[in-house]
Amino acid sequence: MAFLFQMNTLFSIVVPVYNRPEEIRELLQSLEHQDFNAPYEVVIVEDGSSESSEDIVKKFQDKLQI
Repeated sequence: MAFLFQMNTLFSIVVPVYNRPEEIRELLQSLEHQDFNAPYEVVIVEDGSSESSEDIVKKFQDKLQI
């Protein structure tokens, strides 16, 4: 995954994940449809899951700052 740091990020949404790829998809879809205009980043933290969320997260990299 690529890491991008922007100095103008207002806040970060940190999401711990363990074996819940479909819930991450729902969360990211919800964030994608928000009309909030201030800059923010989404940090997904996954450690030890047997059901990885990586492929789902990659699908949102062009839409959200992840």
